[in-house]
Amino acid sequence: MSHTPHILASVFLCGLWLPIWVLIAMTHNPPWRCSFCGFSDSVAYLSDPQKRERDRVYFTQQAHANQQRQIELRIEKERRLEAGESPIGLFLAEYKMPIIFVGLGVGIMGVFIFALALNSPSRSNVATNLKQQNVSNKQPAADPASYKEGSNVGYKEGRSWGRDKGIEGLPQEFAIQHMAGGWAAKKGKAADEAWKSGWVDGFKNGFAAARGGKRSLEENPNYENLSLENAKVGSKLYNNSEKHVATIVTIDNEGGLIYVRYAKGGSIEPKSITALGNTWFVKR
Repeated sequence: MSHTPHILASVFLCGLWLPIWVLIAMTHNPPWRCSFCGFSDSVAYLSDPQKRERDRVYFTQQAHANQQRQIELRIEKERRLEAGESPIGLFLAEYKMPIIFVGLGVGIMGVFIFALALNSPSRSNVATNLKQQNVSNKQPAADPASYKEGSNVGYKEGRSWGRDKGIEGLPQEFAIQHMAGGWAAKKGKAADEAWKSGWVDGFKNGFAAARGGKRSLEENPNYENLSLENAKVGSKLYNNSEKHVATIVTIDNEGGLIYVRYAKGGSIEPKSITALGNTWFVKR
């Protein structure tokens, strides 16, 4: 008996094959082989020369009995059909036990899947958590004092970001919300939504003040986010700081792609409209 395939199966199946391997090893009965002439046979037949003949007679009788049983079942089935019984009823009666075992297996699997579904968070809960994490800064603050405190901290951070010339424009809304959560945790205000809302507003105001009062293109009525509806060949694309970065040269509506020529360098590359919809803008 070769144990190599069993070792590999046990490793790749994370030990699930071990019980089967043990059973096979316990029931394995290798034949005896003569080291001189090569003759091989089971040990049971070597110890009892008459056993092979007895087995042949026994299995012959069993095969004959099974054949007779099948003939009787077929005759009985034809008789019951002639008597008007339903073929479906006969099928269920004939395969009753396999159907019961299959039903039990399906039921156990269904219970297992149902239990997993109960233990996993539902989509509604996930949506609720995301909504709570991304509280809009336009909602009224419940605590004016806390809102003002967060606004002052966010304003200083926003001015610091605005003075950094390496940053092209105002970060996206989700990034600002994430930063607000980090600062709130640092200040011991992790559960204070008013403080975080003030921080977001203060950051935007501070950034705008550092950039000479210019706000994000998301708030500029002369621009709109890039989409399949407003993408046109020849349209100029702008980043969040109103800088022309590329021009559309080809549009693939089926694939949701646009081919753009960069203003700097002149190279042409394919871009996904879905991925860049919140990053690039076009003039209305």
